[in-house]
Amino acid sequence: MVPDEQELERLLQVKKALSEQFLPQGIEHGVSAMGQVGLKEAAARAGQHVHAVGIGRKLVEGKETEDWCVRVYVVQKVDPNDREDVIPPVIGGVRTDIIESSPAFFAADPGISVGFVKVELEEEILGLAVLAAPSCSPNRQERQDPIVAGISTGRNGGLPGTIGCFCSSTDAADNPADVLVLSNNHVFVGTAGTALLQQALGDGSATPLHFADLQRFVPFQPVNEVDAAVGRLLPGIHYNPDICSIGSVTGTAAASSKMAVQKHGRTTGLRNGTVEDLSCDCLVGLDPASPALTFHFVNQLRVDGIGNSRFASFGDSGSLVVDASSRAAVGLLFAISTTDNYAYVNPIDKVLTQLRIKIR
Repeated sequence: MVPDEQELERLLQVKKALSEQFLPQGIEHGVSAMGQVGLKEAAARAGQHVHAVGIGRKLVEGKETEDWCVRVYVVQKVDPNDREDVIPPVIGGVRTDIIESSPAFFAADPGISVGFVKVELEEEILGLAVLAAPSCSPNRQERQDPIVAGISTGRNGGLPGTIGCFCSSTDAADNPADVLVLSNNHVFVGTAGTALLQQALGDGSATPLHFADLQRFVPFQPVNEVDAAVGRLLPGIHYNPDICSIGSVTGTAAASSKMAVQKHGRTTGLRNGTVEDLSCDCLVGLDPASPALTFHFVNQLRVDGIGNSRFASFGDSGSLVVDASSRAAVGLLFAISTTDNYAYVNPIDKVLTQLRIKIR
């Protein structure tokens, strides 16, 4: 479900205006660090506490209404009487909603625990019996042959992440028969030809396999739409194009409000969620241990876990997010909150277009 064309245009205009007003302040004043080191009150008083602006249904007393609004995510809500930069409840005929939540960080595994219990090989597979899990899931941090999507990957000296899916190039300069493997730029970060590993260093009991070389990536800019990269599978490597515990990908789909989605990641395995924001502009920190370095993303999907369950954790970066009913690809997971249960996801059409690929 999405708002009609005219309403969506008004929502996007107000979202853009608020993003341009508040997100540069968040970068300048370190809103990610404020969320980590207990400066919530100071952040609120200083007015530098906005870390995301999105579009979704308005919440009243914790319950979702039928009214579309622009959601402004803050480190901490405060009494409007204590502020000079209060966001009006209505701007240009568009409702606003102020929501308290923690900032997000890239979801590669830094090997640390900040504000939550780190999940290791957790077998909580929502909606399925654990005994029914295919062997790829409990072994998702191990070497696997054939290699499937949804399991551990990385590079020498890099952080553990997840194989999203297998792809082909749409670039006329490439060999269409080459098998490409998709993940995040911050997981595969390097130069063309960088050796990619399955599993990531530090995962599993076997020596990591050099299974692909970095083909290309979308460089980070002051403002970003995707965090994405592809490697080229090496000759002789066996692969299965399915996603572990999910199955084959059935094409692509645009996200809709409250769409039920799934992903299988290196850390948390199979998790279910719902799309809460259709177009979220957000600030994403590089690492909770060093939150000063922050990246600006626009027009992202915000996905919440079911109930109190986290949709993703560190190490799930690069997971492909699919429509739970059709298994059509919706987006590429790249960031999470350290304390809340939401994740940020690149819309799949942007990923495929900017990397010049299609899903196998």
